[in-house]
Amino acid sequence: WSGDCVLVDKTPPYVWSINTLRRAETLFTNVRYAFVHRHPYANVASMVKETIQREWLSGVLDGVVDVKSGRGNDGISDSGAPYCEKVTNLESRTIKEMTMSSIKSAMWTEAERLWALGNANVIDFLRSVSRERYLRFSYEDLVTRPRAVSENLCTLIGIPHELIMTTPYTATNVATFAPVTEGGLGAGDPHMLKRCSIDPKLADAWRDAESPMTLAQFTSHVAKRLGYRLPGWKEPTLQVGTAPEIVRLNDKTTCPVILFAHDLSGEVTKAAPLAKKLSCAAFGFRVAPFREKGSGDHSGVPSCTLLQVPDLPSLAAYYRHLAAVSLGLESGDDVVYAGVGQFGRSLATQMAAQQQRANTIHIEDRKYLLRNQNSRSWDATKERGCDSCAAGLLLLPEDDYNISRVPADIRALYDVVQNEINMHDISDNSYASRISTLTLTKFENGLVAAGGRGSPEATLAYAESFRYADKNLESCKKSGHANTACATWDDRVHRALCVARRGAALLATDDRLSDFDGETIDMTGERRLTNMRSAELAEAVSARLFTRQVKKK
Repeated sequence: WSGDCVLVDKTPPYVWSINTLRRAETLFTNVRYAFVHRHPYANVASMVKETIQREWLSGVLDGVVDVKSGRGNDGISDSGAPYCEKVTNLESRTIKEMTMSSIKSAMWTEAERLWALGNANVIDFLRSVSRERYLRFSYEDLVTRPRAVSENLCTLIGIPHELIMTTPYTATNVATFAPVTEGGLGAGDPHMLKRCSIDPKLADAWRDAESPMTLAQFTSHVAKRLGYRLPGWKEPTLQVGTAPEIVRLNDKTTCPVILFAHDLSGEVTKAAPLAKKLSCAAFGFRVAPFREKGSGDHSGVPSCTLLQVPDLPSLAAYYRHLAAVSLGLESGDDVVYAGVGQFGRSLATQMAAQQQRANTIHIEDRKYLLRNQNSRSWDATKERGCDSCAAGLLLLPEDDYNISRVPADIRALYDVVQNEINMHDISDNSYASRISTLTLTKFENGLVAAGGRGSPEATLAYAESFRYADKNLESCKKSGHANTACATWDDRVHRALCVARRGAALLATDDRLSDFDGETIDMTGERRLTNMRSAELAEAVSARLFTRQVKKK
């Protein structure tokens, strides 16, 4: 009935019903299908962003909880009685943020379900269609190779290709999508009227998409069938099977990925307050807990290779390998290495320099692949094995300027004590103040006064005097938690002493100079890290990091 005309039907909701797709085969003859798909993180995030209409929703929520007056919009409950309690401004903002977060999570779940259902239906449907009657391509290919994709589409449909097809955002081409009335909604992509040209950077939009939860198993299955990689660093929680040397320091899922190197205590908890304030994904390297007795090898030996590596560069290479395997870091993923203290800074600098050298080695291979249009950072198969990009180096200050003259084992015990405040949910303000104001010099002086210099027992006893004790100690003893807490403390102290001595030896024998010449944020001139407000520090770090990201793009 359409005669010689080519009827084009672009209705995305069709894909949510496989029976609707099959009806096309019965209603039309010689049907052609163009199947375009996009990375789930980018696609779902886009669906949520456009559906939730945040400015409109924000206004509605302000009406529900009046932020200015701090009460309901009319001060009257549903029953007609006045509210008994007035909601403070802080509480109303908190309620609004929690509500927005809940709505966003619910929208994400539904959008993800629709993405997985629709793409799975199309994959299954096209199995019954002859290969010459459909074209499957990705959104990422469309924005990075518009001419090649548009030529393939014309071949599928049987019409001649025209160069204007690769410049869709001209005034003439977008005129039919403009709103009928001023201020109204246009047809199709709401950003269409704002764009001037096809932006190839949109192929990597999934890296900057916030994912509030782990993808469902079915979604991951469909994504992998479409050839998309789903790296571990994009998930807000660590995947099962992640190396014990890697810990997540926040729940953010956007680039750049920041990797914090541990200090002489073997722990990375000191970086946690800063990491939680950052708006990008942050992980840390630590010396893994000791193996249980009888679990193989030697009891009391850390399960990482720090005690066996010959030098610091070897340890840096080991941690880089763990991150690549456990977090799925590959080409195109920007990584910032960060270190606290002399050991952490040296280790982070080594990792950044190695990463930069690896990028240089692969650069010619990448250029060749790009020239041949076979390289896509979002693809699960085409760049496998290439290293991530060393985007920068973050150097954080020591806790004390006189730290270099203090023996490594004393520094390690001090780090264990300092990390106590980050290991527990501490509600005792006096204890928190005691730890936060404890400098290395004060710690060392107190240790000397306690006779610790000449007695290992006195040294350990003095350090343990700073161990956090739960107020409900009697209930802890009855449940056995107190014994567990003591054992955990002893394990941390033993590990810290082993790591400190080996770490100090690695630093003393390491005469290799780092040749990292990338973006470096050096904050070693600041006063003690524990006295710096995490929010302010995070703001300063983020400003430097993301300014660099914008320039790069």
